[in-house]
Amino acid sequence: QEVGYGFCASIEECRNIIMQFGVREVTAAQVARVLGMMARTHSGLTDGIPLQSISAPGSGIWSDGKDKSDGAQAHTWNVEVLIDVLKELNPSLNFKEVTYELDHPGFQIRDSKGLHNVVYGIQRGLGMEVFPVDLIYRPWKHAEGQLSFIQHSLINPEIFCFADYPCHTVATDILKAPPEDDNREIATW
Repeated sequence: QEVGYGFCASIEECRNIIMQFGVREVTAAQVARVLGMMARTHSGLTDGIPLQSISAPGSGIWSDGKDKSDGAQAHTWNVEVLIDVLKELNPSLNFKEVTYELDHPGFQIRDSKGLHNVVYGIQRGLGMEVFPVDLIYRPWKHAEGQLSFIQHSLINPEIFCFADYPCHTVATDILKAPPEDDNREIATW
């Protein structure tokens, strides 16, 4: 978070920053916490300090800014770049375990963009595997985070729709007006 959105501006930048922090093996719990942080801070961060500028001559915190490039600044997290780099650093990273580890203190989905960051990150990590929705349904230790995920999923079925996954349906054939099968907002209920 301190490095800012530039952290995942490119695959090279992301990889370099992770290496500068000395990270060799990335765990599922770490990835879940980073996705949670990205969900909370997808907008509004002030420009971070690039790590290479801290030690470069004539730059850094005390620089007068003349050496700064006027390149385009990132205004949100690039989850795709992050996941690609993490999978490169740890090809055996289990994204079902990442989903399980979303149950941590401070995990909170506040809006549709935050939900998108988490769901997209996990789905990109899973590749062709099915999203482990059973890990969302299980009892969590930190229920506030679970409820925020469920709440924003129900509000934003275009991002994550529970009806896309196996479930026990309720018999609706006795209703006077049967629900519309193609309405995703109703399908989750």
